[in-house]
Amino acid sequence: MISPSGYFADGSCAACEMGGVMRSTLWIRRLRSAILLAKRCEAWVEMTTHRWKRIQIVAFGTLVLNRRLAYAVSLLRDEADYDARIILRSMMEIHFNYAWMRLQEPQRRANRFLKYGPIERLRILAQWQDSNDPREKARIRAWKRARAKVRHLFASTKDGRTTWAPSWAKVRSFEARLYEVFKAATPPDKEVDESLYGIYRWTSSLVHGNPHVFTEVLGPPSTGLRARTTIPGLELDSSMRVAWSILALTLHAAVSDLGIENADTDMVHRLAGNVAAYADAP
Repeated sequence: MISPSGYFADGSCAACEMGGVMRSTLWIRRLRSAILLAKRCEAWVEMTTHRWKRIQIVAFGTLVLNRRLAYAVSLLRDEADYDARIILRSMMEIHFNYAWMRLQEPQRRANRFLKYGPIERLRILAQWQDSNDPREKARIRAWKRARAKVRHLFASTKDGRTTWAPSWAKVRSFEARLYEVFKAATPPDKEVDESLYGIYRWTSSLVHGNPHVFTEVLGPPSTGLRARTTIPGLELDSSMRVAWSILALTLHAAVSDLGIENADTDMVHRLAGNVAAYADAP
């Protein structure tokens, strides 16, 4: 498992020179190759005409979202590697929510996940609306009708909020879903590695502007108020490596669920194998 600083769990460094070429160039190429592979898989799906199942819709949407976000990471300059954490957090949450749906009754979970859309959309509109705009009122009425059709699939909290029902989602937090995904992939005789959630918390700290990120972007108090030009403990291209890993995992799962069978399928399997070998490298 790669740590936030770019080091493996055993302390070996993930950023080094290979054949005289800095990994900066190497990882840009790797990430962009994975992005192109994802786009080719998307094109195959778009040319295929049949009725898609709910989990396949989620698989395709996850692939599109994470391919787009990975592309955003690939455009960042080295000095923005720290700020890419915001994008990586989204990629992790998107992928592992999908991975959680695949664990058990994937069609049922995907169906309810998609049908939760009107409920979530209505919450956004209710707080965002211009109360004097009749068009906004009409949109809210339309989403309320849509919500009424799916509300029976969900549960209500004590304060009247609609949430995922225990019958198909016994856990509600992302941390708990992530734990279930890793528990399912862990042999019974081994402990579940929960370090990935630590990385997720690390990326979330920047999203929320937690107090400790101030110590990362500001210089020592003894120097006065100064912005750091480099972030301590951050290896260049760590964002490229993490984005590449997540996109590869998404590709591997989506290709399986979508039934993609073409010349790219073997490349996707090899890519996923490379991620596993890279993470386990001594």
